[in-house]
Amino acid sequence: IVQNAGGVGMRVFGNNNTINGVVIRNNYIWGLYVAYDGDERRFDNRNPISAIGNRILDVVAYGNSENCTNREIGQPGQPPCENSNSDGIVISNGRDNLVSNCTVFNNADDGVDVWVSYRSRVQNCLIYSNGVNDRGQKIGNGNGIKGGSHAGYEPRPNGHTFINNRVFNHPHGVNL
Repeated sequence: IVQNAGGVGMRVFGNNNTINGVVIRNNYIWGLYVAYDGDERRFDNRNPISAIGNRILDVVAYGNSENCTNREIGQPGQPPCENSNSDGIVISNGRDNLVSNCTVFNNADDGVDVWVSYRSRVQNCLIYSNGVNDRGQKIGNGNGIKGGSHAGYEPRPNGHTFINNRVFNHPHGVNL
């Protein structure tokens, strides 16, 4: 169990790692974050040299929230929760990464976010109730799966594959 981290619950840098059967919950920013190793020269979405071939299997990621999921938007004495960026599972870049048989729910922003990566595959996952707080208020983008390009970036085909996922109860289901 990875829980209550003051930032990211688990960071994965490098290639061909397998994360299997981990529960990642109640972390301040992202639950599980797969990315390049920090060297900007390696950040080439189509031909990266890091964040390649990682496998995220049977992971349960929930409650990653910037402390937003259990409070009202604009509650007196609390910072606002609009535009939260706390995703359950993020593959921030790289290519040919796999998310399989995962359960991802109640995260303040997106369930599974692969929008900057290339040829990510998300399969056989249960992804629900992300992007809303306990009162049903929108607090993040609220994509079950975010696979498309982000505003401010040139739209591009990312070559993602989404197979046999159950995605429900989000402001936005699947964003291609």
